[in-house]
Amino acid sequence: MTTEHTLHEAAKKNFEAISASAVFLPLWMKDYAKDPVAVMQVGMAILLDKPFYVMLEEGQQLPDSIKKIARHVSTFKRDDKKSMENATHELLTAAADNLQADGAP
Repeated sequence: MTTEHTLHEAAKKNFEAISASAVFLPLWMKDYAKDPVAVMQVGMAILLDKPFYVMLEEGQQLPDSIKKIARHVSTFKRDDKKSMENATHELLTAAADNLQADGAP
């Protein structure tokens, strides 16, 4: 299987999933922006005008371009289950509140 074929399949699968989602919620960890599939997902979410809610690993930096479009950013500590649960809850609450305010069912 070629790299081109693999990326094409990833693009197709991710486009379908992102299209069907109300929001885009990446788990932004070390080297996230260097992963070609992650970069492709971010681009798709932007093109599909999906609201961004970011889970950011403590100590990592978001690019300014993502800071500008993120509706909410929650930080978490890697290998800390409670921290991840709290960040997830915070983001899902923010997303639900914003979607409701935007008139989503």
